[in-house]
Amino acid sequence: MIDDEAMETGAPLPAATSAPLSAATAWAQKRAQAIERAAQARATRAQNNLGGAGGRQLVDMAISEPGGLDFLDRLGAAEKRDAERVVQPVITPQQRAATTIKRRTPAKRRPPAAATTVEPAVETPLNPAQKRAAKNKARATAAAEQKRAVVAAAREAKQSEQRYLKARAAKCGLRIGPTADPTKLLPPLGYEVLNPIAAGAFSTILRCRSAQTGVVVAVKSFDPTKCARDTNVSEARDSELAVLRLLQTTDAHPHIANMVKELGSAPSTSAQVVEASEVGHQHAVLEYAEGGSLHRFLQAQKSDLTLPLVQAATRQLARALQHLHNLEVAHRDLKPANVLLASSTNVDAATLHLKLCDFGFACICGDRRLKTHCGTPAFLAPEIVTPLDAHKGYLGRPVDLWALGCTLYELLHRRPAFKSEEAFELEGLIRRCNHGPLDKRIPSPARALLAGLLVTSPSTRLTAANVLESPWLVEDQAVS
Repeated sequence: MIDDEAMETGAPLPAATSAPLSAATAWAQKRAQAIERAAQARATRAQNNLGGAGGRQLVDMAISEPGGLDFLDRLGAAEKRDAERVVQPVITPQQRAATTIKRRTPAKRRPPAAATTVEPAVETPLNPAQKRAAKNKARATAAAEQKRAVVAAAREAKQSEQRYLKARAAKCGLRIGPTADPTKLLPPLGYEVLNPIAAGAFSTILRCRSAQTGVVVAVKSFDPTKCARDTNVSEARDSELAVLRLLQTTDAHPHIANMVKELGSAPSTSAQVVEASEVGHQHAVLEYAEGGSLHRFLQAQKSDLTLPLVQAATRQLARALQHLHNLEVAHRDLKPANVLLASSTNVDAATLHLKLCDFGFACICGDRRLKTHCGTPAFLAPEIVTPLDAHKGYLGRPVDLWALGCTLYELLHRRPAFKSEEAFELEGLIRRCNHGPLDKRIPSPARALLAGLLVTSPSTRLTAANVLESPWLVEDQAVS
């Protein structure tokens, strides 16, 4: 008899005998075969579900120990299998898309450190405002360069002139340096220098005080070096001094800034003065008017001048010209800037006192024709600015009366009679006598006087005596 335990465990059955099997033996064999097939099936399922070494071990266990494969065995085999596996990271769809974009974008290649390449500049078109700004900048740069060149050329010319003057002065026995400064020459001559008034091409005017009398005067000093260098300058100095000496010998006219004294023309007895006079500087001591020029007075006025005040000013200037013309002297530079006020306080028709000054272009000419082109452009007479008549010359006295007409126009209107930025256009206005429009408030006698002065023909122009006889100036004899 084969027991049930042997059949349950699946032990090998004894060899079959040749005797026919009984029903019980046949049933036991069939049961053992079924158990074996079940174990093989479980092992196959375990290998398919678990796989790997753990799965093979379970198969062996399932085969060797049928019925002994439980949950704990399967769990331990799974843990061993997971330890042997390589865990793959979980990739989200967003990460996968970012990785795809990054792979598609070509990487920027950096140039080698040794090879530095300079990219050509791309010129962008400029708008009109930028073009104008660039053009203005170029002009400013060119102007600055030109200015620097002019300054350098002027500096070089000045240095060359100083070298020439030193050589010329050494040849003529003159001394150049601090001794030629009028501010250092005048104190030894008895005049205290207060302040400068004006400076010209070859002269300097200083406001001084006399050490003896305490009177304030204007001293005009001529530069001997410039006069020695240029004959035209020396002739102009000699002509001005000759006119001032002539006026000094006659009775002092109240409306002319006369010369009070002349210094430096002859050696003095004082040793200190002799040293200063040896330099050759000549000084003309003139009357000083503290009111300033008539030109500044007009600029300071906020309204038009009253007609009585204009009448008084015209009358005084005409008297000064009459005195000069009687001495055969032509001023040739009459204008408001060369007319001084004795006082600038409470100026009216009764207190006005004018003095004609600056005789730099004055000359003793009489009826002799002059050919020197001199004066202020806006006050020049037509016979001076006309090229066709330049070779014929001009008379000095009518030129002064034309300038008096321009001054009268400016007194009435507070603006120049002839004004233009271009010299050629200004000369054309003067030749045609095309002055500015007249104010409608100007009375007829004043218009007639102005028309008699601003005449292109010198022969028909009024004289100084005619001006003083004008009805507009003689109608009020109480105002002088």
